[in-house]
Amino acid sequence: MRGSSGLSGATSRWLERFEVLAVRAFGADTLLYGVSAVIAGLNLVVASGGDYRAWAIVATPLYAIAALASLLLDRIGDVEQATRWRHRLVLILLVGVVVVPLGDAVAARALALPGIHAQAEVVVIERCGDRVLHGHDCYLTHPTTAGSSVSSASHALDANAFVPYLPGMALFGLPNGLPLPTVLRDARVWMSTFTVAVLAFGAWLARLAPAQRWRLLLLVVVLPAGALPMVTGGDDLPVIALLATGLLLVETKPRTAGIALGLATAFKLTAWPIVALLLLVRDPTVNRRRLIPPIVAIGGGLNLLGAAINLRAFITNDIRFPLGLTSVRSPAQSPLLGQALVQLAPSEHRLIVVGLVAIGLAGTALLIRAAWPLTVDRAILVAALVLLLATVLAPQTRFGYLLYPFDLLAVLVLRRTTRVPIDSDQINPDLRQTALARLER
Repeated sequence: MRGSSGLSGATSRWLERFEVLAVRAFGADTLLYGVSAVIAGLNLVVASGGDYRAWAIVATPLYAIAALASLLLDRIGDVEQATRWRHRLVLILLVGVVVVPLGDAVAARALALPGIHAQAEVVVIERCGDRVLHGHDCYLTHPTTAGSSVSSASHALDANAFVPYLPGMALFGLPNGLPLPTVLRDARVWMSTFTVAVLAFGAWLARLAPAQRWRLLLLVVVLPAGALPMVTGGDDLPVIALLATGLLLVETKPRTAGIALGLATAFKLTAWPIVALLLLVRDPTVNRRRLIPPIVAIGGGLNLLGAAINLRAFITNDIRFPLGLTSVRSPAQSPLLGQALVQLAPSEHRLIVVGLVAIGLAGTALLIRAAWPLTVDRAILVAALVLLLATVLAPQTRFGYLLYPFDLLAVLVLRRTTRVPIDSDQINPDLRQTALARLER
C-alpha cells in the first residue's frame, strides 16, 4: 500500500509540474511557431502521402517566418501595436496554411488532377453518407477494403470500405450525394466549416476575452495539429471542436455542454475517454443533473440506433477493425510501441492487444488516483495523458492522433488563463506571470 501511495504521490507532483509547463509553452508564440515549422518540415522528409508533402511545402516557410516575426514582436514596447500584429500574423497563417491549401486540394480532387488530394477518411465518410442518403445502413456487414488515398471525386472509390466512425459522422458525407457542385460535395468543406462554426459559437457562449478567442483559433486551427488534418482529412476536427466547446461551457452552461459532448461521442470513439473522465468529476461547480441527460440522450441514442440497425456490422466496423482484429488492416501506420509489438509478433496479435489494453487501463487508473478528487481541469489533464498513452499503445495508430492531447491541453490553458486571479499573490507565480504576459498580448 505504501509503495502504491508513494507512486500515486509522485504521479500527482508530476501532473502539477506538467500543467505548469503546458501553460508556459502554450503561451509562447515564438516557440509554437518554431516547433510548427519543424513539424511541417519533417513532413517533407517522412510523409508518405503527396498531400502531406504539398501542404508542408507551403506551411514550413510560413511557420518559420511567423517564428521570426514573433521574435521581433517580443521586442516591441508598444503592447497594443504588438497585439495587432500578432493577430494579423494568425490571419495570414490561417489563409496560408489552411484556406489556400484546402481550396487547392478540393479543387484538384474535383478536377481529378494527378496525385493524392485527400486521405482515406474523406472518401470513406462520403460513401457512408451516400448509403444513408439512399436509405441504407452506413456500415457494411462484409467490408473488404480499408480505404485509400483520394485522387478524384468518383463515387466508385472505396464503396466496400470499413467505416471506423460512429453514426454521427455520416452527417458530413450526406452533401456528397446531393446535386451540388463537385467542390461542395467534398466532406472536408463541411467538416472544416462545422469546426470553425462550433469553435466560434463556443467561444461566444463562453464569453472568452478577445485574447482567448485568438488563442483558441491559433492553437486548434492554425497550428499543424489543426491545419494539416483540416487540409488532408479533417475527421477529428469536428470532434475536437465539440469537445472544446463542451469543456469551456461545462460549468456555466451544462446543458449546452452536454449537447456538444453528446454529439462528440456520436462522431468518434476518441471522444469517449474525455467524456467518461468528465463524468467522474465531483466538482460543485458542475451541475451533473443538467450535464449528463443530453450526453446520454444524444450520444447514447445515436450510437444505439447505429448498433440496432445492424449490430454485427457496427461491431465489425467500429470495434474489431480499429483494434486490428479483422483480416483487413487499417491504413493507420506509425512506428509507435503498440504497433511495433504487433508487427514483431503477428501470430500473437490478440494476446498483445489484450496486454496493451490492460497496460492502458492500469495507467489510466494510476493517473486518476493521482489526480483524485477530479476537478474539471484535472479531468482534462488526465484525459490528455490517457489519450497520449492510448496513441502510443494502440495496435493500429498514427501520429495524427496526438492532436487530441495537444488540443485538450490547449483547452486547459484557455480555462486556466480565463480564471487566473492575476492580482492575487496567493497563486503559483509561474502561472501568474504566464497569465499576465498572455493577457497583455
